[in-house]
Amino acid sequence: MFNDYVEKHGLAKKVNQRDYTIRMEEFFDHHLRQAPMPAWMASGIPYRPQPGVTPKGPVAAGGVAAGEEP
Repeated sequence: MFNDYVEKHGLAKKVNQRDYTIRMEEFFDHHLRQAPMPAWMASGIPYRPQPGVTPKGPVAAGGVAAGEEP
């Protein structure tokens, strides 16, 4: 599971591309449109979860889980 999140310098894996896109949209919605702060931002969830830890934030909220194709 941990290896599903590990990449070198770019985002080649669909699951990581989707997660990044969702987080950036939520970031700008919060700072520019005064939308409520997303849970991942408020709780400081790392971009790369530790082994054995269930991801939270966009993935847990209906996004694509690690290792799954959209």
